[in-house]
Amino acid sequence: MGYLTLIDFQIAEFGHYLEKVSPQTFAKYSFLGRTRTAFNNLPEIKKYYESETAVKAPFTSQRAVIVF
Repeated sequence: MGYLTLIDFQIAEFGHYLEKVSPQTFAKYSFLGRTRTAFNNLPEIKKYYESETAVKAPFTSQRAVIVF
């Protein structure tokens, strides 16, 4: 589309997650790798990931707990 959308962030993150938990499934969907590579090479995204404050792991926060 020529600009970032929320879906771009979600696809890039999902691709990263899927590659870690199920590499064989990730390999079946080559567009996920291409999308994530293009996303990670955007100057603003690259700058963020190189910063000390970038959140790189874990996929879910320890605070992501449902309490009843």
